[in-house]
Amino acid sequence: LNVVGCRDGPRQEKYHLILVGGDRMGKSAFTIQFRGPEWVISFLIPVVCSPLS
Repeated sequence: LNVVGCRDGPRQEKYHLILVGGDRMGKSAFTIQFRGPEWVISFLIPVVCSPLS
């Protein structure tokens, strides 16, 4: 997957990406890297709390 040099425009192809994986596999980190033009060094990890059964 190479996105270097991509620009929005009328002739730009669009792709849909489905990202699957287990817990703590880096899905959020991967997604954040391709949301903007800069690489993110650190980010807050989403924490989901569920009640104990």
